[in-house]
Amino acid sequence: MWFATLMFAWAATNCDGAEACFQEGIKSLTERNDAVSAARAFGEACAAGHMMACANRGVMLERGDGVTADPKKAADAYTKACTAGQAIACVGLGRLLANGKGLPQDDARAIGLFEAGCEAGHAAGCTAWAKMLDGGFGVERDFELAVSTYHRGCDGGDAEACVTLARRLGALQRSDYALKVQGLWSRACLLDEAEACFREAQLREAEETVDGRRAARELRRRACSLGFLDACK
Repeated sequence: MWFATLMFAWAATNCDGAEACFQEGIKSLTERNDAVSAARAFGEACAAGHMMACANRGVMLERGDGVTADPKKAADAYTKACTAGQAIACVGLGRLLANGKGLPQDDARAIGLFEAGCEAGHAAGCTAWAKMLDGGFGVERDFELAVSTYHRGCDGGDAEACVTLARRLGALQRSDYALKVQGLWSRACLLDEAEACFREAQLREAEETVDGRRAARELRRRACSLGFLDACK
């Protein structure tokens, strides 16, 4: 889970023990919308050995959500959690390595972490791995493996994977990819990706059928409600 706009505050909490502090952090966010208390609780949980809390701390430090971004500290938190088997932390650490933030750039190590995260079931890890394969970063370029890995990310619920693959296949302008591209836009739309709803609407309009036009109107409305302004015209 990615927690936004959190601030670090290291005063003592009322929780007792790693799991209790972690749960206090979750409760502070979900029930009280109290980011400061949540960050305090996650910090204490991480210090007490709760690895998911460390992963959350890495995300906050990487993004600078409510705290000054510190990629070096983010790398430390991710490393601690990744070593303990937290897939989301391995993906975060790989992202820092791929971008050379907080650590020297190391594409080969990054792709290994992305692959491990993907194999552990983290959809964003599959997407990141696919991008490395697609671009030939840290590994020999392998478009076919990239496509199948994008599909794993998309099927796992990462809209970015669906969108990226739809664009990549669509750009090839191959008739045998048409239905696949439409399916990818549809999947991303179901994942609340506004542009995807709009792109699917355009494809349905091009069918020039009654059902196609009806579906396109609904898709445009959905895209507009999700904030894609071109769909509101």
